[in-house]
Amino acid sequence: MSGDASLGHTITPKHGLRVDFRPRYSGAAKSKLENLRAFRGGQGFADINGKSPETEFSRLILKSPTNDSWASPAYPLPAPEATYVADTWVRRTHEAMGYPIAHWRWVHLYLNGLYWGVYQLTERIDDDWLDYYVGAGQYDLIKEGVSGGAPVASEGDTTAWNALLAACAAFPGLPAAQQAAAYSAIEAQLDVDNYIDYLLLNCFVHNYDWPHKNFRAARKRVTTNLPTQDGRFKFYVWDAEIALKKGTETANPFLEYATGQGSLNDNIGGPVWNPHLGLKDYQPYRDRWTALINLRLLNNGVLAATNAQIRYNDVAARFAPVVECESARWGDCTAPMAYRADTFTPPGSTTPQSGWNANIARTRDTFLTQRQAHMLNFLRDQNLYPPAP
Repeated sequence: MSGDASLGHTITPKHGLRVDFRPRYSGAAKSKLENLRAFRGGQGFADINGKSPETEFSRLILKSPTNDSWASPAYPLPAPEATYVADTWVRRTHEAMGYPIAHWRWVHLYLNGLYWGVYQLTERIDDDWLDYYVGAGQYDLIKEGVSGGAPVASEGDTTAWNALLAACAAFPGLPAAQQAAAYSAIEAQLDVDNYIDYLLLNCFVHNYDWPHKNFRAARKRVTTNLPTQDGRFKFYVWDAEIALKKGTETANPFLEYATGQGSLNDNIGGPVWNPHLGLKDYQPYRDRWTALINLRLLNNGVLAATNAQIRYNDVAARFAPVVECESARWGDCTAPMAYRADTFTPPGSTTPQSGWNANIARTRDTFLTQRQAHMLNFLRDQNLYPPAP
């Protein structure tokens, strides 16, 4: 089994699963799966290191987008709005920014011959993933604890992570004369551009289940025999399924995450957001925000409306062929009449119920059309981008 809250049967009966390839199970430490690279319909591509996706795996995840699906009766985000592709759009966008992602493809799952619906067969961000996409080495890999608890190390330890958080927390109280040197020291611990890109993307999509959980940060451990290793922490997107939701295109993430005045997320701040709170008033840090906003949000960047919509159409097109299969298995999990691709009117009702196609169109034509302008205003309010002339 794989997941956190989604393992509860009252949350969803469609649980995630972990697939392990170990000698005791399969006779080999890894399994070769060439077709995982075909998650884009067989089109070849390369990541930032010029590599195709990995084809040999010791661990994979069968992931269901619980909170963006028809199979979640208990969560506050309504199943009728499900798109199934929010998480995949966020991953593809982080990749378009130049960062490695956990690759995936959609598969049909049968359990002992019983059809169990559509799942993402996805890579797991672990030591093998880091070795392949980032480079061989020893890593500290940090993630949230159980149910959003204190961060833990799934590889290595939290010593360097805690040192980074302490340095950022202490930064605002330093005399101005000491801040330049302290900021340089933080830059040696944290890939600042990667961190800002990561925050910008998650804020743009209004990621509901973040930053208190669903994060991955990793650094190569600098050792005496490898003193020139890049030992900075870098962030990688993971599990962004509660994003791009109806009505959140106007939501201000900076109020929600920084001051707790938002209405969605009760778990404010936390270790992922706190470095930003420590650095946000320092001009060189704000200058990096401005530069990356120009690169990502404006000037035909990856978050500009047209490019965001093209990428959304692509991830939706990958899921479209399996919508009716998912509807047949899980469409009636939360309703007496199954949700489906097309809009329909339930028996005894005069109110049409939007189907998957309408939900996709709404996200593409409303959220991704409007979000760019709203985000720019929010960023200006935070002094992370110059005021409008």
